[in-house]
Amino acid sequence: MSVISAATNPIPEIADLSADEFRDGQFFGGRLVSPWVTLLDGQKFRAVVDDIQGLGAEVIAGCHSPVLRGPRIAEAFDLLRQLPEIPAWSEFTQADLDHWMAVAEGSVPPEQPRPSAT
Repeated sequence: MSVISAATNPIPEIADLSADEFRDGQFFGGRLVSPWVTLLDGQKFRAVVDDIQGLGAEVIAGCHSPVLRGPRIAEAFDLLRQLPEIPAWSEFTQADLDHWMAVAEGSVPPEQPRPSAT
């Protein structure tokens, strides 16, 4: 499942995601909504994450994540600790848009209106 399909088709339970999808989604979302995380002192950030994990949550329901349960909670905290070292999110460029438009144009049957005509 891609990040885009997860965004358009919400996944209420974490068990519906593979380990790779979960990891990629956590890193994508963390970098997207918290670009400032690269400015943090990693050691201090990890200490705060440790403190929060120490509260012993058994279920975590977030606004930008499926419901976390069981071993995925520890995994989520482990991934969160890595965020300060993950490269910052790169903004989309005109070249990205041009590429996506070319792909969209090529995927439309000849009898349909072109995306660029809208």
